Amino acid sequence: MGLADRIMVDPKILTGKPVIRGTRVSVELVLELLGDRRFPSRRDPGRPYGIAV
Repeated sequence: MGLADRIMVDPKILTGKPVIRGTRVSVELVLELLGDRRFPSRRDPGRPYGIAV
């Protein structure tokens, strides 16, 4: 699965902002967290995409 397959846009979800597929987590939020180095560092294989928040 490529990066483009993991991002979706739906006008009914977060007013059409790009989100991580299957979630309501915006791409904008992920980029902000990465920029501030506040992104979770642990991985959880039981969660979508292995990310524990």
